[in-house]
Amino acid sequence: MSPKCRYLTVRQAAEYIGYSHHTLYTMVGERRIPFIKKHRRLRFDVQDLDTWMAKDRVPAATEL
Repeated sequence: MSPKCRYLTVRQAAEYIGYSHHTLYTMVGERRIPFIKKHRRLRFDVQDLDTWMAKDRVPAATEL
């Protein structure tokens, strides 16, 4: 998925990172994923999601 907007809804963010929207709601409730709450609506910054995903990246053997 190629987002056209920097800020994604829950369903868009779930599709973007490959999680279910139920999992995303759980992670938001546990504060395990970066999110924005504006006027009772959740949004996810694509840049924050990319950074969040990359922090757990495991380098390939050829990179070591």
